[in-house]
Amino acid sequence: MINQGLWMPNMDHSLINPNQLRDFEVEVSDNPYDIKTKFGITHEGLFIPFLTRGATVFFEMFKPTKEQLEDPNNTVVMLTDQQREWDPQTVDMARHRTQSIKKVNVSIMAMEVAPDQQGEYTDSFDATLGNVSGNYVPSILSDRIIKSVVIDPNTKDEVRKINAARCTPRTTTVNGRRVGISETFSSTRHSKHTPERAAVILGCSLDKARKTLNGGTLTGTRYSNLLMSRRFPRSTIRFQSEVPKLDGRFYMDWVKSNTRSIHGDTGAFYIGDGRYIDCYPRNRHTSEDAAIALSSFCMDAGTPGQLKVDSAAEFTGKNTEFNKMTKKMGINVSYAEPDRHELNLIDNQIRENKKKWHDYKATRGVPARLWPYGIEHAAQVQQILAPADGTESAFQATIGTTPDLTELLDFAFYDPVWYWKGVHPSIGDDCKDIGRWLGISKKVGTGMCYYILTREGRVISESTVQHVTTEDMRSHDIQEKLKAFDKEVNEKLSDENYKIETKDGENTIEDPTHTLRHLAQIAKDQSNLTGTGDPPQVEADYQRNIDDNLNANDEDEFDQLDKLIGATVKLDKAHGTVYGKVTGRCRDDRGEGIGKANKNVLLDTREYDVELSDGTYEKFQANTIAENIFAQTDDEGRESLLLDEIYGHRRDGNAIPRSNGTNLDKYGVEKKKITTAGWHIKVKWTDGSTDELPLSVVKESNPIQLAEYAVAAGITDEPAFAWWVPHALRTRRRIINKARVIKKASKYWRTTSKFGIKLPHTVEEALQLDKENGNTFWRDALKKEMGNVAIAFRKHEDHTPQQVKNGEAKNLIGYTEIKCHIVFDVKLDFTRKARFVANGQMTEAPACMTYSSVVSRESVRLAFLIAAMNDLEISSTDVGNAYLNAPCREKVWYEAGLEWGLEDKGKVMVIERALYGLKSSGAAWRAMFSDFIINQLGFQSTMVDQDVYRRKSTYKDANGNTVPYYELLLVYVDDVLLVSKKPDDVMKKIGESFRLKDGWDKPVSYLGAETFQHRRSNGAVCWALGSGKYVKNLISEVKTMLEEDGSALKKGSGRKDSVGPLHPDYKPELDTSELLGARLHSRYQQIIGGLRWAVELGRVDINVDVAIMSQYLAAPREGHLEAVYDIVRYLSLKPDRRLLMLMNPKRIEQTEEIQNSFNLNADWREFYGEMKEEDPHGMPTPLGEAVKITTYVDANHANNVVTRRSHTGILIFVNSALIVQYSKKQNTVESATFGAEMVAMRTARDLTVALRIKLKMFGVPIDGPADFFCDNDSVVKNTSIPSSVLAKKHNSVNFHIIRESAAAGILRVTKIPTKENKSDALTKILPQYQRNNLLNDIMYYPSEIHDPEGMNLDQRKQPSA
Repeated sequence: MINQGLWMPNMDHSLINPNQLRDFEVEVSDNPYDIKTKFGITHEGLFIPFLTRGATVFFEMFKPTKEQLEDPNNTVVMLTDQQREWDPQTVDMARHRTQSIKKVNVSIMAMEVAPDQQGEYTDSFDATLGNVSGNYVPSILSDRIIKSVVIDPNTKDEVRKINAARCTPRTTTVNGRRVGISETFSSTRHSKHTPERAAVILGCSLDKARKTLNGGTLTGTRYSNLLMSRRFPRSTIRFQSEVPKLDGRFYMDWVKSNTRSIHGDTGAFYIGDGRYIDCYPRNRHTSEDAAIALSSFCMDAGTPGQLKVDSAAEFTGKNTEFNKMTKKMGINVSYAEPDRHELNLIDNQIRENKKKWHDYKATRGVPARLWPYGIEHAAQVQQILAPADGTESAFQATIGTTPDLTELLDFAFYDPVWYWKGVHPSIGDDCKDIGRWLGISKKVGTGMCYYILTREGRVISESTVQHVTTEDMRSHDIQEKLKAFDKEVNEKLSDENYKIETKDGENTIEDPTHTLRHLAQIAKDQSNLTGTGDPPQVEADYQRNIDDNLNANDEDEFDQLDKLIGATVKLDKAHGTVYGKVTGRCRDDRGEGIGKANKNVLLDTREYDVELSDGTYEKFQANTIAENIFAQTDDEGRESLLLDEIYGHRRDGNAIPRSNGTNLDKYGVEKKKITTAGWHIKVKWTDGSTDELPLSVVKESNPIQLAEYAVAAGITDEPAFAWWVPHALRTRRRIINKARVIKKASKYWRTTSKFGIKLPHTVEEALQLDKENGNTFWRDALKKEMGNVAIAFRKHEDHTPQQVKNGEAKNLIGYTEIKCHIVFDVKLDFTRKARFVANGQMTEAPACMTYSSVVSRESVRLAFLIAAMNDLEISSTDVGNAYLNAPCREKVWYEAGLEWGLEDKGKVMVIERALYGLKSSGAAWRAMFSDFIINQLGFQSTMVDQDVYRRKSTYKDANGNTVPYYELLLVYVDDVLLVSKKPDDVMKKIGESFRLKDGWDKPVSYLGAETFQHRRSNGAVCWALGSGKYVKNLISEVKTMLEEDGSALKKGSGRKDSVGPLHPDYKPELDTSELLGARLHSRYQQIIGGLRWAVELGRVDINVDVAIMSQYLAAPREGHLEAVYDIVRYLSLKPDRRLLMLMNPKRIEQTEEIQNSFNLNADWREFYGEMKEEDPHGMPTPLGEAVKITTYVDANHANNVVTRRSHTGILIFVNSALIVQYSKKQNTVESATFGAEMVAMRTARDLTVALRIKLKMFGVPIDGPADFFCDNDSVVKNTSIPSSVLAKKHNSVNFHIIRESAAAGILRVTKIPTKENKSDALTKILPQYQRNNLLNDIMYYPSEIHDPEGMNLDQRKQPSA
């Protein structure tokens, strides 16, 4: 019996506060994750088990009847007292606690030591110190803990004596008492978690360290108020039933070592998926050892569903231990072909792992026999490092949880440390010893435990570990102690007698360059497949890997490989700014370069000679040069310059003359032409340099200075100036006042250089820069790019370019000459890059040659829903260099430039492949790939969406029955999405004919939308589509724009309606603020374009706001731009919301009341005869689960107070997944609400019919007519009651077509209250709470998505008004 609970007769559950039960001394365990206690209520021999649903804990109960209460055979147990009233406001829960903790804050510590207790400290605060950790006995607490807790002396004289005695190492005497004195020591016994410190420990760039810290947690540390701290990681121990399944394909390989480790290991098993990697050293590479390594990986990370291994003996054989293990764990194992060179996805990670181990040995003097600890620690670092694009780390992407970084960020590998020995150590100076840190001891102890190398050459696990600090190293005794330690360890761990013989060229842990030679062998094996003139595909595939492996020593030795030589730096001197050029490396007397190279340029200590513009030379380190360059450039590497003066101009033949400076508009009014063509402005910058820039560039960056120059030069009547100079001068005062605040307003971003490296504009200039800098960087970049595109050209050697132009080449008659050029760029690591571009604008290709369709957004959402409904897998891939696979549809040629080399310069190059830049290339690729899909893969187009293909297939269900279904293949240019039970079979065939960039796998994004997979409790999969990444990028871009204007996004006012995108009372059509200038007009269009794409990706909550503001793209005003900023501000508060492709069969529960609201007995035959829905031609037999369509439709009559146009809002669901959203101004003006609602209903009918046709062509069964929900009673009656009469004759077309659809069984209409009509949120700007009430069960925050099956979408709690 429960007294004083909350029983609600109208609800199906009651409430009881667990602390209320505890207050009545009832034992309650409501933590479902605590496996040590029984999950439920225990009282007086009675146990009531708890159950869970989602995140709710509950137990079954009922209200007893009077007979049950009076039945003497029933035992009654009182959980709460009926007599004592329990008031939650006054209850004192602390009375049950037997002890309290008192926080003591002291600054100086002195400790009285009893004369008869040498070495032990006793005083009144011992009890407090004893509470620091249960692992320590109070009588033998740490010396440093004692020194960090201070008891104030009794008198000022004692304080003075203690301060005067600070040099005393241990104790001093004050008034006859022996008092312990705190020594001076560094406060960095444990590492601070800063990006700078993380970059040093992890061996990465500062930017990557920041991203890594942002992508992980630091929850593993629990500090006391004292100096010592105890650190507790999350447990990595799992029961076998808790081991998760890992998606994707994993690889496993054995790598031998040249040196036997201190534990007798001869090599290591590496396991990974191309991003995540882990390693397991073993003393043999037998099948049993492989099984042990795989079992350890399963417990550490999870069980891979697919595992690929080579054909080595330890992996093959039917009855081997490895084979037994894989079968037991349900792992699907595939094998590489024997004696075939293949590059597995983990080879790159293995190479990086070995390189990190070599870095440890070379830079930290680690003995070779400690290699197991080195590679294990390197693998742990690889797992948690954030990738360059800032996305999920390998750990998070593979394991699915956020990594805790605390353990890895405390010490660097092989750091000298102090550790304390013993079970209950007295951690004073006499009991600590020096050691070397070898990584995390994951499976020892409950606290953070580390591997420590002792002076005896043994490795132990200890948790009481601290840094040997800089302060410690100032002591000569400690320096000598560390030297003696290293000498003793190196002698005991000498590898002289522990070498292992290996074959020449064998892949070993000690050989980090093996992967490069392996690539070369692959290239050699595949060289006969490329064909004459084919680009070096192996280089294109693996060039990035080779670039990553350039040995830093090569750059030390050869200036030709040094990417910094030739860079420009800017120095601020007392007499002004001075520019300098990096001319070469500084070398010592032996000719060796000074300093050491590092991939992280900010850690690069190489010294360089820099020639300054004043004729002097200075020496700078590489990291100083890099910091100088980065500080003066933006995110794209452009240098900003400030204008000093405009000193001249030049006009060319493209300038429009005064006589042709106007046009007549359609009313015959003379208007000035808007042009800047043909004019070049000569400018001088504040750094003393000069440039000649196009007029449009200077007008954008410095309009006032240019307008004043035009007046002084007497050229304001020139067409290039006449249309804008008068306006600029009129608004000069306002612009100048604004510029005083906007410090960046007059900056010009120089595009002639990037990161201090001069960018060439021609091939000739690029080669000249190489010559000046003494290297071949630009030449190498050019060679790589031309090798990639060579396949697209055919050299025509029979005629010269002039002969082709004159028509003398008969086989080239009808061909058009085009121009091609090279675009040069510099990457962030100073690597040079070249891109070949064709000028397709020079051809006049007809539309039939250039049109290329792409898959629609609705089809993509349907594909994810169909996959979830029918338990199908989804796989995606990206075709590399797609266009170059297709023949060129246009007849074009160009005259080869120096990019082809001196031998081929000036020759005729006929373009035979669909080169990027040509108008017809997209259409050519689509036609070619579509032909492959139909003729080679056996799919056929669904016709209704030409880029969705279907193929009938079968699979065996759990009962062994053959089940037919349709596979779907969706194509968006070169992005392919496959829905199938066996996607690997299709993807393999595609990979055999085309190069796939990164293989294939479950999609993480498609068409800009992030894709997430959520597994339901029954094992089925639900997909979610998100726009968080795109929205965050959009917000960042807008913030950057505002920062350049000296502004920022506004914050909400705190009112409930202020957190919405726009204020409900806002009417943009009444805005009379100033029209935007060209720059802000372009910004408005850019932001609106970004917002519209966010809506396309699923942000339904801003659909109507964006639709309304999109009506002003042609002539936006300042107020409109502020409104658009408000929409972006709203997104910044809620950047990540997702659409769930839920498969619940009905959007609204079909209760009897709702069923009866439809006119189910309507007989339309008297009016429209025997109507039947027409099936599309070529419709396949429907297969799989049937779907139900639900449509919400609404209109806001005369929404625009100026034009009185109404606004339509429509939401169409298939089952519970949102497929179509529509928010748009109506084309006509309706005199009454009925007309606006009828127009909206007609639009919804058309969209629904199109969706039904698409589903039928996809082979999806449809469950009955679509359910239409409308809140206008007249429209509902006219479209659901056959005998109703139309009162508005001008709506007759819409009236009859909707009724005919109802008669044909396509749709049925019923009324719904306005507050429940979800499409109302797409017709008008609503207060935010109303918007939430309508849309909250359509979009979800990531934190709300746990178990989609546990979500009750229709009864989900809504925010109150």
